[in-house]
Amino acid sequence: MTEEGYNQDFLKNLVLNPSESLSVEIKRWIDPQSKEGIAKIAKACIALRNNDGGIFLVGFNNDGSPDIQGAH
Repeated sequence: MTEEGYNQDFLKNLVLNPSESLSVEIKRWIDPQSKEGIAKIAKACIALRNNDGGIFLVGFNNDGSPDIQGAH
């Protein structure tokens, strides 16, 4: 188990097969210095906190494929 309570196999599976749920937020690449990026990060964190925490996974499209175009 990691410090946060997720084991390495769970996290590896999540990265290999990303899927949103109440405790998993998946977003495309986000520019953390833009106003839009900051708003997306804040909304995702608030949504996770409202559900007693979870995982925020960045860099994947809604279908679970890697967001290659967003990566710089």
